[in-house]
Amino acid sequence: MAGALRYLPKAASGYGKAAASIAVVAGGTVLLSATPMQAQTESETRTETRSDQLTMLPPAGAAPADVTLHYDIMVGGLHATSLQFSLSLEENDGAEELYTGQFTAQAEGMLSWIVDFQMTSEINGKLTEDGFQPEHYEALSTWRDNERRVAIDFDADGTPQAEVVPEPDRAPVPYAYRDGTLDPLSSILTLIYGAAAGGCDDQVEAYDGRRVYRITTKGGDQVVLPESSINIYQGDAITCDVSIDRVLEVWRGETTPGRPKKRYLQDIKAYFAPIAEGFPSLPVRLEAMSSYGGARAHLVKIERN
Repeated sequence: MAGALRYLPKAASGYGKAAASIAVVAGGTVLLSATPMQAQTESETRTETRSDQLTMLPPAGAAPADVTLHYDIMVGGLHATSLQFSLSLEENDGAEELYTGQFTAQAEGMLSWIVDFQMTSEINGKLTEDGFQPEHYEALSTWRDNERRVAIDFDADGTPQAEVVPEPDRAPVPYAYRDGTLDPLSSILTLIYGAAAGGCDDQVEAYDGRRVYRITTKGGDQVVLPESSINIYQGDAITCDVSIDRVLEVWRGETTPGRPKKRYLQDIKAYFAPIAEGFPSLPVRLEAMSSYGGARAHLVKIERN
């Protein structure tokens, strides 16, 4: 069964606090640096996780490619959060592409009456045969009345240097743990491209200016997504199980990393399908369980420039 896209009216808005958790996955985990959410578990063992199997570079001479994906997060059948993710690829020196990724998220419906939640982030870098090489990442978030700004510049050797305003309540992550990490957006892009190249069996570490966390994908089963009154895609898809684990996070005054009090995301599942020419299979649906219940992110619109 070939996949199909259908443009349908959005579902009615409603309330659902769990939507803020699934936004971590749907938007590239960037909300981990924007909200008081923490990754699931602690691991003091560092492993090499940067992907080296990316083979999805556009052909030489290809025109700039742009795609914008719009998602609605539903909790209990109610619309709680809207997400938007844009990716632009532009040829540079033949063997590499320049990439720009942008992500926005905001509360909708009754959730927006209760909490002021907004997030924007952007990454610029190069996509080469060795993978994504970020250069500059910025994020601005508002959670209730708290505003946070994060800027990360990557040195020539890939080491991230972060500036966080206001000063975080966590001690700086040692350079030994930052080595080999990517920003949150580039981390998700790495997993997406890796899934398209070799299935859902990949791992990457992300640094958001306050903590380092590991994102792992497994699975790769073929499924058929049925027709939906919300999601515009129906048809063949690949499903991947996603886990997020904290590698290092030290609160000021502590001498060792502390274990998170809650596990915000569990049973994360992402569905990928080839919906945009010139790009690998992209997320068309995401599911997760949190301490607030289950939530789903549905693809509701695609834009090509």
